[in-house]
Amino acid sequence: MSIGKLEPVELRELWLHDERDFSIWLRNNVAVLSEALGLSLTAEEQDKSVGPFTVDLIARDADGDKVIIESQLSLADDDHLGKLLTCLVNLASNVAIWIVKEARLEHVRVVSWLNEISPSNVTFYLVELKAYRIADSDPAPLFTAIVKPSESNEVGDERKKLAEIDLHRYVTELY
Repeated sequence: MSIGKLEPVELRELWLHDERDFSIWLRNNVAVLSEALGLSLTAEEQDKSVGPFTVDLIARDADGDKVIIESQLSLADDDHLGKLLTCLVNLASNVAIWIVKEARLEHVRVVSWLNEISPSNVTFYLVELKAYRIADSDPAPLFTAIVKPSESNEVGDERKKLAEIDLHRYVTELY
């Protein structure tokens, strides 16, 4: 029996541009990401504008919640993290998935923290994407969840309640 060796493939060999190439592939192959994350995703809309920003892909999960997916086929950066948060809030989404070639430790900490402090119905994923082939085979993507939501988020729910109380006090004081 012959066993092949996994050989890494540069992502830019497969998808030259994040928006034009990878986003189209992901929309047509969202099941690959779904399986890797243990979610049931259905792609809905590509390149949705939010003011001057554009989110790469909008999907729905099994509960019907809106999922925004931002891809970055390079080292994670603050600009994409900011765009992810901007689009999450302005599109009234509950789930954010950030796909990167390589996650920075600082961003891993931020996304983990966002999962800790957010209400339990708002979740964040940080996913690394690699590609491999064996000998002359077609390349295959490998999605790895670096950060995903925890099972319990009591801290985020409590903070949401306190924020609502503060907002109520603020509005009451205004009027």
